[in-house]
Amino acid sequence: VTGTEYYALSESRRLAIGLPHVDQRTFTGSNALMARSYLHAAPVLGKPEIEELALHTLSRLFEQRFDVKRGLAHVETEGVHGLYGLLSDHILFGQALVEAFSATGQSRFLKNAEAIAEVSQQLLQDALHGGFFDHPRLSDTLGLLKLPTKPVTENFQAALWYLNLYHVTGNQVYRSIAEKTL
Repeated sequence: VTGTEYYALSESRRLAIGLPHVDQRTFTGSNALMARSYLHAAPVLGKPEIEELALHTLSRLFEQRFDVKRGLAHVETEGVHGLYGLLSDHILFGQALVEAFSATGQSRFLKNAEAIAEVSQQLLQDALHGGFFDHPRLSDTLGLLKLPTKPVTENFQAALWYLNLYHVTGNQVYRSIAEKTL
């Protein structure tokens, strides 16, 4: 029974069949997006505890899921990290780290954002024509994931991320990458 079907049942029927399966996987991009949202919300709501949660989440995920050769792990399932180097994860996480740096001034967040940017360039950048592929070439064939593409929306987001990096660091390389991406 799916969650939607389960909650459409009456309480007595739900109690009779028990709880539905709960997906225990955690996704890097989704967590980064939530952390970034918390960083925006904390000063507006006057709740520093949600900023702390966001910063803790970003620090923990970076420590656990970042690999300098493979990029960020997309998912954790039962303690095992998998599917490394997806552009969407790199962008969402990189943007959240820049936001964390802007909110706190703590250089470790900027350093981590730059590390992800560097790996993104190595794994995903189309150095000849500009822009970024959605993932590195994979040895496993995972349906359409076996063919890297250059999605417009993610490339636009990547350009914004690299422009943000340029603005906070002054590093012209980031601006150049953003321009080539566009």
